Amino acid sequence: MADPNLPYEQQEIQSPETLVEEKEYEPGNDEPWKTILFNDEHHGFEEVIVQVMKAVKCDFERAKQITLEAHFKGKSIAKSGEFEECLRASNILEEINLKTEIQG
Repeated sequence: MADPNLPYEQQEIQSPETLVEEKEYEPGNDEPWKTILFNDEHHGFEEVIVQVMKAVKCDFERAKQITLEAHFKGKSIAKSGEFEECLRASNILEEINLKTEIQG
């Protein structure tokens, strides 16, 4: 687990092969709605991670996994759940002009 007291640059970053959860959008997944976060070349990792933490209400490690998956694979499921929850997460991510899409 990463040490939250270290600056982001000094924290260990997992390669996409070591990410715990493999999440791809597929129709028929358990949750009816999904907020998809797309890769972004205009923001730093730390800024995106912080915004993901706010949007998804998750810890640093989970936000880092979502961010890295979006970076390496082009997109990541940031939130699954009811439409209102996914819309809320999408709106928070878009506050800093991250590209998202809600799929259901």
